[in-house]
Amino acid sequence: MSLALDKLFDYDNFRTFLQDYFVEQKRLRAVFSHRFFAAKAGFSSSSYCLNVIRGRFNLTPKSVDKMAQAMELDNRQKAYFAALVQYNQAKRTEEREFAWNQILQIRTQNEFAHISNNQKASK
Repeated sequence: MSLALDKLFDYDNFRTFLQDYFVEQKRLRAVFSHRFFAAKAGFSSSSYCLNVIRGRFNLTPKSVDKMAQAMELDNRQKAYFAALVQYNQAKRTEEREFAWNQILQIRTQNEFAHISNNQKASK
């Protein structure tokens, strides 16, 4: 698993996460680029992801799904990524608070699963 994906639950800004993910993927694979990822995710614009990272575009629920699939996120990672997007793009306080509560809940579940897996490994 990539370091950026491994640290996904530490992020509170999806744009920062995407930037780190892209930098890491480019370092790991010379072929990786914004154009490469856009094609893998099924976006018609090769600059779409770059514009999202730079804050020029927001993500829609459909584009969140496409990105999650292209990054091969598991269900928990996808839910967290979607909550981050909702949190960062929320226009109303209630929406932002709801998304933040989802983030905290997923982080708690993730920490519990991590501890459980470590306990299993130590037996």
